[in-house]
Amino acid sequence: MLICFSHYFVGFMDTTLLIEKFRKPVLITIGLILVYALAGFVLLPRFMQSKIPELIESETGRKASLERIEFNPFSLELSLQGFSMQEQDSQTFISFSELFTNVQVWASLWNLALVLDEVSLSGPYVRIEALKGERYNFSDLLSTEDEDEQVAEESEGIFPVIINKTALINGKFATIDALKSEPVNKVIKNINLQLERFSTLPDKGADLGFSMALNGGSKLQWNGVFSINPIMSHGTITVEGLKFTDIWSLFLQDLVQFKWIAGTQDISFNYQLSYPDDELLFSLNKGKLSTNNLTFIGKKNTSEFLKIPNLILGGISFDLNRQTLDIETIESSETDFKLWFEPLSTELNYQTIFAANKQKQEPNIEPKEIDQSKKVLPWKINIQDIAINTAKINYHDQRGKDPITIDVKAVDLGLKNTQVVVAELLELTISHGKLNLQDLVLYTENEGELIKVPELLINDLVFNLLDKHIKINSINTSDAVIKAWLAKNGELNYQSLFASEQQEEPMAQKSTVEKASEKEEPWLLELDEFKVTNYAIQFKDYTLDKPASLNLSAMNFSLTDFNTQQGTRLPVVFSSQFNQHGKIKISGYSILEPLETMLDVAISQIGVDSFEPYINQSAHLDIIGGDFNTQGKLAISQAAQAELKLQYQGNIDIKGLHTRDLILNQDFLKWQKLTLSGVDFNLQPGELKIKSVSLDKPYARVTIKEDKTTNISDVIVANATEQTDKPKQVAKPFIYKIDSFKLNQGQSDFSDYSLILPFVVHLNDLKGDIKNISSNPKAQIKLDLNGKAFDLSPVQIQGKLDADLENLDIAMHFKSFPLPFLSPYMADFSGDKIEKGKMSLDLRYQVNKKQLTASNDLVIDQFELGEKVENPDAVILPLALAAILLKDKDGRITISMPLQGSMDDPEFSVSQLLFDTFINLLTKIAVSPFTAIGAFLGSDADYSVVTFAAGNTEINAEQGKKLTDLASALTQKKELSLEVRGIAYTNQDWPAMKDAALNDQLKQIYADELQKAGKTKRAEYIKLSEDEYQRLLADLFINTFPDLAERSFFGAPKLTNPEMGEFYAVASKMLKDKIKPDHNKLVSLALKRARNTAKFLVEQGKVEQSRIFILDGKVLESAQNNTLNTELSLTVQ
Repeated sequence: MLICFSHYFVGFMDTTLLIEKFRKPVLITIGLILVYALAGFVLLPRFMQSKIPELIESETGRKASLERIEFNPFSLELSLQGFSMQEQDSQTFISFSELFTNVQVWASLWNLALVLDEVSLSGPYVRIEALKGERYNFSDLLSTEDEDEQVAEESEGIFPVIINKTALINGKFATIDALKSEPVNKVIKNINLQLERFSTLPDKGADLGFSMALNGGSKLQWNGVFSINPIMSHGTITVEGLKFTDIWSLFLQDLVQFKWIAGTQDISFNYQLSYPDDELLFSLNKGKLSTNNLTFIGKKNTSEFLKIPNLILGGISFDLNRQTLDIETIESSETDFKLWFEPLSTELNYQTIFAANKQKQEPNIEPKEIDQSKKVLPWKINIQDIAINTAKINYHDQRGKDPITIDVKAVDLGLKNTQVVVAELLELTISHGKLNLQDLVLYTENEGELIKVPELLINDLVFNLLDKHIKINSINTSDAVIKAWLAKNGELNYQSLFASEQQEEPMAQKSTVEKASEKEEPWLLELDEFKVTNYAIQFKDYTLDKPASLNLSAMNFSLTDFNTQQGTRLPVVFSSQFNQHGKIKISGYSILEPLETMLDVAISQIGVDSFEPYINQSAHLDIIGGDFNTQGKLAISQAAQAELKLQYQGNIDIKGLHTRDLILNQDFLKWQKLTLSGVDFNLQPGELKIKSVSLDKPYARVTIKEDKTTNISDVIVANATEQTDKPKQVAKPFIYKIDSFKLNQGQSDFSDYSLILPFVVHLNDLKGDIKNISSNPKAQIKLDLNGKAFDLSPVQIQGKLDADLENLDIAMHFKSFPLPFLSPYMADFSGDKIEKGKMSLDLRYQVNKKQLTASNDLVIDQFELGEKVENPDAVILPLALAAILLKDKDGRITISMPLQGSMDDPEFSVSQLLFDTFINLLTKIAVSPFTAIGAFLGSDADYSVVTFAAGNTEINAEQGKKLTDLASALTQKKELSLEVRGIAYTNQDWPAMKDAALNDQLKQIYADELQKAGKTKRAEYIKLSEDEYQRLLADLFINTFPDLAERSFFGAPKLTNPEMGEFYAVASKMLKDKIKPDHNKLVSLALKRARNTAKFLVEQGKVEQSRIFILDGKVLESAQNNTLNTELSLTVQ
C-alpha cells in the first residue's frame, strides 16, 4: 500500500509539473479555439450571409436573399436557410428552406477524398418559365465558356467525393409557359431524393431513393443503386397516376393535333444502366405500363375520337445494346374508336389528327459518318400475347348527301408471338392470331340500317411480312343482313356512299410503280376454310318504273383450302333461298390463275314474278305465276391474253307460267311446263345447242282491236333507238340448234274486234313436233303440228323448210271448219253474214330457190249466206251468185287457187297474192256466171246466149238442147233467177226482114184502098193474094221509079230498060233497098226472141215462170262474128 501511495504521489507531482509546463500553450490553444469558434459560429456566417447575395447579384444581375447561415467550425456542419433568388420581374426563381452539409475531416484524410456525412436540401423550389424567342427565364444564366476548356476540365478526372447521406426533401418544381396555345402552370411537389453512401470513387455505389408528386396526385418512386465512377445504376422505377393531361400540356400540346383530356398512366420496371468503355449499356425488365381511361379529342373538332379505358403492357424487357424489346402481354378492353370524315374533307380524322406538324426547316446538318466496320444490329420486338377485348369502332362519313355510320359493338383481337424486326427490310411475323368482330352495323340517316353482321370470326392467323405469307385456319360469319339497291341513275347505293375523289398518279410514277410491282414476288394467302352462314341480301332496283325486289336469304357459302398459288383448286359450296321460295345450290371448284371454274348448279322454284319489273321494260305483262328451274354444269375459264370462256350444260324448265295483259287485263301467255333438255351454251363462240324443247299445255291470246292494232303490239314496249354517228360493230353470228321442239295440248284464243262483227275463235288440242331448228341457213326444219278449232275442226301442218326459206314444202290442212264463225270477216269483207256451211282447206306452199309455187284447195259444204250487215266499206261482189254457181250437185263448192311468185321481189306478199287471186276468181264468176253453170253441167257450151237465125225468132234444135240443159241447172239451183234480153241486129236482121217489110207496106196500101171504098180493115189482118201482091208491087214501083217502069197499052207493067231483068224481081229488090230499117220492127224482133226463149224454158224446161224475167229488147247495129245472140243473165232471188 505504501508503495502504491508513493507511486500516486509521484504521479501527482508529475501532472502538476506538466500543467505548469503546458499551461501557456493550452491557453493559447484555447484562445485560438475561441477565436476560431467566434469566427466560425458568428463572423463567417454573417459575412457569407451578406456577401453571397451580393455575389449572386453581381454575377447574375438578379437579387438574392439568404435569411440565415449556420456553421459549426468544429463539426464542419454548414446550414444555409431561407435562400431565395429572384427573377427580373421580382418573382422567385430559386429558393430553398435549408441546405445542410457536414464535412468529415478525418474520414476525408483517411479516404483521401472529400467525405461529407450528409448533404440535404429542404424545401427547394425552382420556377421555370418559357419566354419569347425560344428562351427561358434562366437563359441569361447559361455559361458561355469555350467547349475546349470544358473538355480540358473533364479530362482532369472526377474529384473524389464521398457523401454518406444525400437528401432532397419536399422539393417543388414549377413550370410556366404562357406562350403555348393553352398556358401551362404546373407544380411538381413532394420531390424527395435520398442517396446513401454516394461516392465518386471507383466502384463505389450508392443506395438511391427518389420520389415526387404532381399537384394532381401523380407519384414517382425511384429506388436502386447509383454509381458515378463508373456510371452505373440499377433499381426500380414506379410511376403511379401520371396524368396524360399534364404530359400533353407540358410537352405535346403544340406538337400534336389531338388533346388528352383524361387518363392516367402507371409505370413500373426494373432497370440496369452502365457506361463502361464509352459504351452505354441499358436494359429494362419486369416492366409494366398500365393506362386507365385515356381519352383523345381533336384540337379543332373537340369531339372524342379515341377512348382507352384500360391498356396494360406487362412483362416488358428492353435491351438497348442487343436492341431488343420483349413484351409478354398487351391487353386492353372496351377501347372506343371513333373515325369520321368531315364534310368536304378528303382525309379521315385520324389522318388529320396524327399528321406530323410542319416544323421550321432546320439548317442542313451533315450526317455523321457511320463506321461501316461495326455491325449494325436490327431492332427486334417480340410480343408474346396481344389481347384487345370488346373494342368499339364508330365510323361516320358526312361527305355524301346521306351521311353514313358504321358501328362495331365489339372487336376482340388476339395475337400470339408477334415479332417485329426493324432492319433494312422490315420483318413482321405473327404465329397465331384471332379476330372476333360482333354486331357490325352500317346505317345512314335517311335509309336506316343497311348492313348488319352479328359475328365475324377469324381463327389461327399466321402472318409473315418478309415472306409475304398469310395463313388463316378459318373465317366464319353468320346471320348478316345486307341491303342494297340501284338508284334511279343506275348507281349502286354503296358507290355513292363510299365514293371518294381519286387523284391520278403521274404517268412516270405510275409506270415506275407498275414495273416495281412486276418484279415483286406476289403475296401468298392460304385460307383453310371460309364459311358464311345464314346471310341475307335484300336488293332493290329503282332504275325500273316499278322497283324490283331480289332477295337472298338463308345464304350459306363455304370455300375450303383456298390459296393464291397459281393452279390451286378451290372447293366452293353455295346455297341460298331466293325471294323466300326459290332455292339455289352451287358446288364445285375454282382456280384463280389461270382462271378456271367448274360448278354444279341447281336452281329451283325461282318465281318469274320476281323479274316482272324487268319484263315490263319490254312487255306490259302482269306475271301471275311461274317457277324457273335449272340443273347443270357451269364452266368458266380464261387463259392469259385470251377472251373469257363460259359454258353451261344442263336442263332448264319453267313451270306454271301465267301472264296477263296489263292493257286488256286478260290472260296473254301461259303454259304448264316449258322444258329445255340437253342445253349446251357457249359464250365463245356464241353457240346454243338444245336437244329437245317440250311445251306442255301452252295458251296464247291474240286480239285485234277496233283500231286494227293487236294486243301483242300493246304488250311489246317499243325501244327508242338512239341516233349515233358511230359505226356499228358487226356482231359475230350467233349459232343455235334445237334438235326437237314438242308441243302438247296447246290452246289459243283469237279475237278480232276490228270487224263489223266481232270474231272470236278458240284453238285447242294443239300438238306436234318441230325438228332440226337451226341457225344454219341450209338446215332443213321439219314440221308436224295438229290441233282443233272450236274443239271441232282438225288442223294439221306438215312439211319441211330451210332456215333461210330458200327451200320450203309445207302443207296445211283444215277440216270441217264451221263457217258461221267467220261471219265477222265476211261481214267486213262483203257485208254478209254466213248462215251455214263448213270449210275444208288444203294448202301446200313450195319454195325452190326462192320461187314460190302454192296450191290452195278450198272445199265449202252447204254454204249459205245470212242477212246483210251495213258496211259502207264492203267489197261489191256478186258473192251470193258466186256461191250458188260454184256449188256442185251435192252443195259443195270446190275452189283451187294456184299461186306463183318470186320471194326476191320486195313487193311480194303471199297473203296479198292469195287475196288478189280470190278476188279475181269472184270477179270472173261475176262476169261469166254461165261458165260456172257449164262447169256444173259438165259442158263447155256457152249458156249465156241463145243464137237465132237472121230475122228469125224460132229456137232451133241445137239451141233447144242448150236451153234444156240450162233448165236442168236452174231446176237444181232454185236460188237463181234468169233474165232474158232479146237483141236484134240491124245489119244482120234487117236484110232478112225486108220481104216482110215490103209486104207490110203493100198491105197498108191495100188497106188504104179498102178504106176509100168504104171498107175498113187493119193492115196486119190483110192477107194478099199473089195477083194483088203483084198489082200493088207494080204500082208502087212505077210510082216510086217512074223513069224505070211503065205500063203497056194493055196495062201490063214493064221496065223501060228490059236489060235490067225481070220486072217483078227488079221491082221487089229496088223497093226493099229503098225501105230503111224500122227500129220498132227490130225491137219487136228482139222481144219475140226473148219471149220464145222464156216460153221454151217454161214449157219445155219446166222452169217456174216466176224465176224468168224478160228484159226490154235491145237493137244493136251489128252482131260480132255475125252471131245473133240473145243474152241471158243470172240473178239471185
